Amino acid sequence: MTIQSSPFVTIKQAAAALGVDKEAIEQRLENGRLKGKKERILSKDIWFIYKSELDALMNKRHERLFGDDHETATEHETVSAAFHQSDFNPPSLQELELEIAEPTMREQFHLSLRLMSEEFSRCMKASLDHIADLRAELRESEGKFRLIADMERRAAEDRQLIDDKDVALTKAHERIATLQDEVERLSRPWWKKLLG
Repeated sequence: MTIQSSPFVTIKQAAAALGVDKEAIEQRLENGRLKGKKERILSKDIWFIYKSELDALMNKRHERLFGDDHETATEHETVSAAFHQSDFNPPSLQELELEIAEPTMREQFHLSLRLMSEEFSRCMKASLDHIADLRAELRESEGKFRLIADMERRAAEDRQLIDDKDVALTKAHERIATLQDEVERLSRPWWKKLLG
């Protein structure tokens, strides 16, 4: 679409003509109560309203306000024609850039909402990462506790083995002492055995 030769007006121009804010015009375009066309300009979608639609809307508004009074209708047509000739010149690219650069209240709200949701998502991700780290630490601690319990069991078994060895060693010493006495008794000469 070449803006210079089109029978369209911008949202800003239509809002000024009707005396309403840009959001109201945009809402009417979105829900189909006002006919227009969306064009992609400078990587943003911009609505353009058909001049004929705006004229019809202004005529309806005029009839509602003033009725069918011929004199007032002629006056309205003169004002409308003058308005169309002066104010509804197709917008230049600079004007469109300025219009794109001005964020509306709704855009500011959406931007704020998006920034808050991004911040919330970032906080949630950080919290989930922290929870994952805590779970990993907990699993590691549980592994250490299991290892400690296993080591305590082995230490108890080792103590039992040491006690068993001590008992066996004591018995072995007793047996050795008994055998030494026996060997000593048997190795005495026969005459010492008789003399006693």
